[in-house]
Amino acid sequence: MSERRPEFKPPAYQEESSLKVKILNALAELGIVDRVAQKRAIDIVEKSKVREHLKPGGVYLDIGTGLGHIVEKIVKEEEDKDVKFLAVDPIWKPVKKVKERLKVAGKVGFAKAVGQELPVKDKSVDGVALFFVLHHVDPEMRSKVFEEIGRVLKDDGLIFLAEDTPDSAEEKERNAKWDRRINFESKDSAHYYLSDAEWVKFFDENGWELLDYAYFKEDPSPSEGQMHHGSYVLRRKGVGK
Repeated sequence: MSERRPEFKPPAYQEESSLKVKILNALAELGIVDRVAQKRAIDIVEKSKVREHLKPGGVYLDIGTGLGHIVEKIVKEEEDKDVKFLAVDPIWKPVKKVKERLKVAGKVGFAKAVGQELPVKDKSVDGVALFFVLHHVDPEMRSKVFEEIGRVLKDDGLIFLAEDTPDSAEEKERNAKWDRRINFESKDSAHYYLSDAEWVKFFDENGWELLDYAYFKEDPSPSEGQMHHGSYVLRRKGVGK
């Protein structure tokens, strides 16, 4: 990192006072949850462009890591590149099975943090990942999250972003229904979805340009229809020119 790398020894989580959060993290330890999350992580990593842009020996940050399955998949698939991740989330803890499978010492650390207040130094990471996170962030806070990402990224660092990209009210409701189900959310949970064109406009307005992208579909339930996703690799405007 700038002066030193972040500590990748998993720090202890602070006690969470919310009974609901404690219950949800306990439920996440169930084997069926782990298996479903593993399967989804494999699909997301294979269809996105993340692995193609990881640099050997790179240090990365994953915001909103959830139960840790996507980071687990990336690190295992890119073992030869020796990449390291600090994975943060304000609510979820990595499940024990993920930590057990991540036997490679020093490759992944987990911490409790929010996107607008990241626990790393300025210009210290090679990339920041957000997998299906920003549609949970209030639009007024999104730019602040990107400002914080810009602070911790090296000048040539990349953002890896995967998001839902519904084009209609029907698709948005379908996404919200699935979100509530997989994240154990209440009916009142807010979601702020954007279409592909709206995401690209947001990136541009906040000083980022597309380096690479991929679009893919997901069929969580044949009876409910498909959901559309976008995977974006972003860099600061003007870098590499």
